[in-house]
Amino acid sequence: MDDCASIIAEAGNKFSECDECASIIADAGNKDSECDDCASIIAEAGNKISECDDCASIIAEAGNKVSECDGCASIIAEAGNKDSECDECASIKAEAGNKVSECDDCASIIAEAGNKVSESKPRPDLDFDNEALWLEINFPSYKLLHCIVYRQPSNNNTFWDKFHESIENALSYSPNVVITGDVNVDFLTDYSHKIFDIMRLNGLKNVINEPTRFCATRQSLLDPILVSDSCDVYDCHVIQIDCTYSDHDGTIIFLNNLTRSTNNTTYKRMIWDYRNADFDKCNELIATFDWESIINAENSMDQNCKNFTNKLLEYVNDCIPQKEVTI
Repeated sequence: MDDCASIIAEAGNKFSECDECASIIADAGNKDSECDDCASIIAEAGNKISECDDCASIIAEAGNKVSECDGCASIIAEAGNKDSECDECASIKAEAGNKVSECDDCASIIAEAGNKVSESKPRPDLDFDNEALWLEINFPSYKLLHCIVYRQPSNNNTFWDKFHESIENALSYSPNVVITGDVNVDFLTDYSHKIFDIMRLNGLKNVINEPTRFCATRQSLLDPILVSDSCDVYDCHVIQIDCTYSDHDGTIIFLNNLTRSTNNTTYKRMIWDYRNADFDKCNELIATFDWESIINAENSMDQNCKNFTNKLLEYVNDCIPQKEVTI
């Protein structure tokens, strides 16, 4: 097989020891029972090395084409030696993924490597009081900020003010936000809670609609998953947890297209700044106005309704600041 090895070496595989080429390729081609991915890289070449004249063309047809990438040969050799251990495929592919700049054909072998998370890091600048921890996850063309939150039931408005500020700061960095954890607010009953104002102000929605905590007298949804409008959710649900370990069930979410190019289209929206509202003044204006003069006016019902709404919004605009945000 020395002739075969030299032909393969001349074809651009550049194994450091040409005498080993044939046996490595043969092993890779014949050992596909444990790891289909490894064998498929050069299976056809491995099965047909007996005809030395055809080696170069077979390898080229197999898509290896290593003449422009010195790293290819060593990766293929490593694959050939390790194809009995399926768990090792991923690390071999990852190594190949780092060497595609000079060999476009490498990318097709491990195209899925492009979907891997390239970097994740904590964001302590967004955290507060060890009750909300943020993680930044960077995909090739997409940034996601994930918050894990726990609010003790006894926490007062100070928590919600900090939570709101933390979310606003996160959204100023990335429009893609996911918040998970236990907020100790029942999303099945507490519809007037302050957290719903925070969600509306920041364009967040809850995607969990089943109970997550169970006790002898009631079921409640204390563990929502809040996502920003830009997150494309294709599945989310509650995961059963053995009640001997926890009285809360788990939650899980799946997002679409995390590697798509970011859509730079934005729009502006006016929102109410309830935290800085003068509710005392608003209540006084509403209480002292003669509303019957509008209700009993000799106009159509539609016109009276319009006049009533305009007057109410006049007071609201006067007492509750607004601000423009970019979505």
